[in-house]
Amino acid sequence: MKLEDKIAEIPFEEADYCIFDFETTGISPKTEKVIEIGAVRIKNKKIVDSFSSFINPGRKIPFYITQITGITDTETENAPYFDEVFPKIKEFFGDSVLIAHNINFDFSFLKHECINHAIDIPVNNLICTLRLTRKLYPELSSKSLNSIVKYLNIRHRDVHRALGDSTATAKVFMKMFDMLRDKHEIDSLSDQIGRACRERV
Repeated sequence: MKLEDKIAEIPFEEADYCIFDFETTGISPKTEKVIEIGAVRIKNKKIVDSFSSFINPGRKIPFYITQITGITDTETENAPYFDEVFPKIKEFFGDSVLIAHNINFDFSFLKHECINHAIDIPVNNLICTLRLTRKLYPELSSKSLNSIVKYLNIRHRDVHRALGDSTATAKVFMKMFDMLRDKHEIDSLSDQIGRACRERV
């Protein structure tokens, strides 16, 4: 039985979600590398667990990336490589629904890192909070994470760090729950994935 069949009728507040974010050496998943992962788990509209790790990209971090993220070569040079940390990532993800703000970006990096290390690509269901933001808050001129957290009055700590951004995204997603049900009549996980925000990169 497929995962989506097993969880289709779960009320979406009760489903297991994992919100994740990567910091990277650049914007192209084909040529750049992950340098940090942050992830949080949501259950019953609460953050119940978190995971973060630096990841050794096997190259120097561009200066402009260090300016944006604050992450330096010193912090990644002794960090595990992607294939070394992936078992912990896979365990943390489990069978949860994976969420990111612009999941095309983050899942593309996950996919290419897996391909480069001959690792099976996760097949979890995916939800994009960027797409949800466009659907639920069309009045916002910018749908960036920074814009939506300000709009929803969410405190965003450690901007442009993986755990800080994933935590902020999780809080955004939890704020969306009531609007998804009340305005869009989305009750089950299959509704949420199928009608509102399915993504597969």
